[in-house]
Amino acid sequence: MARIIDAFDYGFYRLYKFVLAHKFVMGDKDDKRISSIAIYILIYTIPFNVLVIAPILRAYKIHISRYEMSGLLVYLLLILEALPFCIRYWKEERVQKLEERWGHEDPYMRKMRGWLLLAMTIINLILIPLFVIILCHYHIL
Repeated sequence: MARIIDAFDYGFYRLYKFVLAHKFVMGDKDDKRISSIAIYILIYTIPFNVLVIAPILRAYKIHISRYEMSGLLVYLLLILEALPFCIRYWKEERVQKLEERWGHEDPYMRKMRGWLLLAMTIINLILIPLFVIILCHYHIL
């Protein structure tokens, strides 16, 4: 379990450093930390909705079309999924601890882990939802 949390921490740290280095978000470090949290939540909640929530609704014969889904339900799910991320990364002290842990990383390892994070993000955002859509299309799921 600790390794999974380390993977989430490292992913957030790298995303935060990327947002700090590039001029996506104007403002101070707090604005950039909050933006990093928002981007991070989107990367991990979209596949969660596709993989977990949609099949559960189908299993209980609750048919909710993509276009008919209530906005309230979508926002409620997003808040429930985002809450652990917000609680964990909201404080500056947490980001400082991540900086202390990962700040002096070997350049080779940083590059290798960066490619791994990119691959995981592509799998999370594109391949897993596509796989679920194909399974649903052929009535397997």
